[in-house]
Amino acid sequence: MPRKEWTTPKQKQFLQAELPRYNNMVTKEYNRHFPTFFQDWCKRWPERATAFPELAVNTLLTSKQEETLAEALSKRRDISNATQIRLSY
Repeated sequence: MPRKEWTTPKQKQFLQAELPRYNNMVTKEYNRHFPTFFQDWCKRWPERATAFPELAVNTLLTSKQEETLAEALSKRRDISNATQIRLSY
């Protein structure tokens, strides 16, 4: 059974559009590529919108939702998420 995609279709499209630029890096200086890449990713898919897609941006979060968001933000900063995105290439 195929594993479930971790990206949305738009996120997958974004990653695929980045692939040529990543593959064509002559010096493979990933430290120059990824900061801009992650900044663009986070602008397109803020963690709050990802964690609570059904909520309007101006909706106040409950304390439980705040905790969930804090955990999600912590995970986003974690190197494992960076690795997961890098492995998509």
